[in-house]
Amino acid sequence: MQTVYLDKWHDCPLTISDEGHKFLSDLVAQYLVCEACGQPYSEEIPQVAQNLCLSCLIMRQKDLTFVGPNGIDEKGRATFTFLDPDGYVYLSTGGYSEKAEKDVFQTITHWQFSLPTTYTTPHGEMPLHRSEWKLYGDLPSASVIVAEHTTYSSPRFTAVFLAYKEGIYRELTKRDGEMKRLVQKARETVEATRGSDGQYHVGKYPTREVWDSQVYEVISAMESAVYNVQRAIRRKKPAEAQPDEQHEEAAT
Repeated sequence: MQTVYLDKWHDCPLTISDEGHKFLSDLVAQYLVCEACGQPYSEEIPQVAQNLCLSCLIMRQKDLTFVGPNGIDEKGRATFTFLDPDGYVYLSTGGYSEKAEKDVFQTITHWQFSLPTTYTTPHGEMPLHRSEWKLYGDLPSASVIVAEHTTYSSPRFTAVFLAYKEGIYRELTKRDGEMKRLVQKARETVEATRGSDGQYHVGKYPTREVWDSQVYEVISAMESAVYNVQRAIRRKKPAEAQPDEQHEEAAT
């Protein structure tokens, strides 16, 4: 048996059979319309949120660009992917979401980066939850980004990584001499932007002190430039050696 409501305030519950509930569900699906524009849903006008079609969601979240369907969730509902101007992924679920929500972990996957799921601390192996990442770098163009994970539950800790395209990552820690020099060079680069106004000009807004976020943005740009050169060199196939026929004839 199932309980349904046909009144606005849910004051009058109706108990119906499972067969009747399926019949009503199928019937309702045929007459669903977008609450904003009143248009019925179709392949061209999919339902991408709760009572909302694709066009109307984009009208409400004007900074998003539709990417496409993202598959089916565990409850059989269609999901959809959007991008904001900074390259972050937003997801919505047809018939469920009130709006498209930012998903940092899906952003990492979308741009073909990968990050660890656990981290070793003095307290042992700790999980790195997918919702607790912060990303630094120009996501659409960077081949290396900086990813920072902060765990606020006990024990609290922060881990920072360089994530490279093609699934490589390295911890960004001052315990590593190479990483320490990279951080120092990036900090010096930020400090060199200090203007006559006494502020540092890295990122969208000037600041009166150097923030880690600014240093991480510079590290992403610097490492992307180096990594792009390395990838280009690796992708070049060496020219096939051509036999020196004249030399061989002279030798004989």
